[in-house]
Amino acid sequence: MQSSASTIPHCHAFDVVRVAKMSTPIAVKALAGAVARVPMMHAVLAPDDESYTVPEAVHVGVAISTPSGLAVPCVRDAQDKSVEDIAADISRLRRRAADLRLSREDVEGATVTLSNIGSIGLVSGIGVVRVGQTALVTVGKAVDGEVRVTASADHRLVDGAVLGAFLAAFREELGGMGDGRDCGMAGWRDGGMGER
Repeated sequence: MQSSASTIPHCHAFDVVRVAKMSTPIAVKALAGAVARVPMMHAVLAPDDESYTVPEAVHVGVAISTPSGLAVPCVRDAQDKSVEDIAADISRLRRRAADLRLSREDVEGATVTLSNIGSIGLVSGIGVVRVGQTALVTVGKAVDGEVRVTASADHRLVDGAVLGAFLAAFREELGGMGDGRDCGMAGWRDGGMGER
């Protein structure tokens, strides 16, 4: 984290999104859809800081609280999965994290990270982009049907226009999901930072 804060010039943008329901799987699906529409949000800067690549697949790191601290396991190919499949992946990863059994494969390869601080009761926050990634998106808890969203990004690759386009896409992706009843979310217990 210290390396991220000292080597990555951060820029941030904020939005408020109207939602009927929010959960980590819904946020992951919306994030993957928005990144697919604004792919610079998961570009990978080359070691020389002069060039970058844009991965085809969107692998979302999900911040999860564990007995030994924060872990960020990866939901792979999130752009191709249903919310229900993402929920199953997060549940599996959460169990492995709780048992301190996350493998290297579980925690490597994320192209963008989600931190659902709403699952621990926080309304908003600003994250630190992980080294090797371009962006981290933080979602807070819903208050009066609104969720505060913060997009933090590496300013060497992303500017305010890209952040604005991404947040507009994220808002549209969330809005297209309804309240979660149509995507197998009945009885879901949030698998983000903590449990409600």
